Amino acid sequence: MNDKCSPLALLESKSNAVAFGLLLVFAIVLLSPGIGQLTGITGKDEYLLSLRTPLTMMEQDRWLVPWLDGAPRLKKPPLIYWLARASFEVFGPSLVSARGLSVLFGAVLIVVGGLIAWELSRDRRYGLFTALVLASLLVLAVESRRLMLDLPSTTWSALAFYSFLRWRARFAWGWVLATAVFLAAGFLTKMPFVFMLFGSGVLALLITDARLRGELWSHKLQVLAVVVLFLLLAVPWFWYAYYTYPEYGSTMLKEDVASRRLLSFSPAPVSAVLIIAFPWSFVLLQLLAPSRRAAITREGVRRLTPMLLWWIALSVLPFFFFRSFARYMAGSAVPIAMLCAVVVALPRPEACRLGARIGMALALLVALVFSAFALWFRTATVAAVAVLLVAGLFAVEWWRARRPEHMAVSAALLWLLLIGVLYPGFGINAIPDKVLRAIEGREPILFAGPQPALLPMVLKRSLIRKKHLVADDLRPRDGRKPLIFARQEDLPALERKLGGLGYTARVVDRFQTLSSRKTWVKFARKGATSADWWRAVQQRSLAPIQSTIVMVAPGPKMVSP
Repeated sequence: MNDKCSPLALLESKSNAVAFGLLLVFAIVLLSPGIGQLTGITGKDEYLLSLRTPLTMMEQDRWLVPWLDGAPRLKKPPLIYWLARASFEVFGPSLVSARGLSVLFGAVLIVVGGLIAWELSRDRRYGLFTALVLASLLVLAVESRRLMLDLPSTTWSALAFYSFLRWRARFAWGWVLATAVFLAAGFLTKMPFVFMLFGSGVLALLITDARLRGELWSHKLQVLAVVVLFLLLAVPWFWYAYYTYPEYGSTMLKEDVASRRLLSFSPAPVSAVLIIAFPWSFVLLQLLAPSRRAAITREGVRRLTPMLLWWIALSVLPFFFFRSFARYMAGSAVPIAMLCAVVVALPRPEACRLGARIGMALALLVALVFSAFALWFRTATVAAVAVLLVAGLFAVEWWRARRPEHMAVSAALLWLLLIGVLYPGFGINAIPDKVLRAIEGREPILFAGPQPALLPMVLKRSLIRKKHLVADDLRPRDGRKPLIFARQEDLPALERKLGGLGYTARVVDRFQTLSSRKTWVKFARKGATSADWWRAVQQRSLAPIQSTIVMVAPGPKMVSP
């Protein structure tokens, strides 16, 4: 703990601005590898929606209301699409210019999380270590590499909460404005989700700190100003968009509410908390024991722990009452990391050794499975060896559980190599050169699936994506005849659609690839069985679990008898 060369000691030797600045640079370097590769981390919501929407906006020269697949995209607010289009305009459409935004949001969240811990505890070492814990979470390593809404919404919410804490310290009007601006930005990113972190944090403070209630009442004019400024900044776009496109707005709102299954109980948040805290999940469980928290030697951290328990509970509570995914709860990562970071304030961090070893074992299992996959199928041999070497360092530090900062840094480096280097080597969503040759002079249409997932980013065009084809889709555009991409299992449906429009289906070519589906860990062919996996292992070939993508050209119109 007193090692002068430890990461925390080096950061503590610097001024606050320099220390957190170094953390920002470290976080950007940590989260950036792999973001520019077609085979990197992705998911259907990213490649189907988040990436294609700003491309459509550029093609149609739309700014105010995002547009996708021939309709205004009102299901989600516009801010992330505005930022993505702005990035495309400045740097050109690419995965780096899109996902670079997510890296920046992730890096800022890591730093702001540390600043929140520092502001609440007035313990600099604890604040810096909280940032390191955030940097070591698997959820940050994954979500910072995809252009999605959850992480940016969380970052805006964290910025708003930090501004609120700074306002409370000085009651300055500048922090009133900052709080309102950040809340509005979060609302324009993912609507009420911005309040999951901010609102639960404020409520937790109200419950555990009686002084705050009086302070809010004494400065009620400033509190009212936050509400008014927030409404002035957040509401106008929604009023304009839904007033301009009422038929789309009401339909999408009903579909979104129906898909959430409001007021239906779900136990998913229990497992989601463990996923978000990984690999600190079982350390977190150990720290829930009052005896562990009573042993804390640093006064500011010990006083903070009751608030953290309330904050976690309140941030998780709403998710029990509607359908959600673990990434929706990204906002809980800040208080979860802050509670995990309490280990740095224990006289003997080894008191949480059991939890550390369980987390270590599960993380090693993930690393070993992915490395074995790469070595067996010969997809990324060098990267697999590098992962195994860092996994060894990780195992030593987490088994000893004596130096929490070394534990955090080793976990962060493990995810960097595993997610940023090894995973892209699997070739998931790879696009063969023959695909690019086949579409020369043709207009690609993505049917059902859609695959190839990231072809729009390769061509820098949103492309036509259809579940149901109409006659106009099959007409040449700018002299370019259509070429339809579909999964092998969707070919019969495509043939029926074409037949119904009076066309035949001519298979031009086909190729095989692993393809991302709902989540980044689901990349085998839909319907692949354990027998398919066993054949793949026996043959040392990915073919049995790969998806087959067919390229179909609408043939001559059928002549009616």
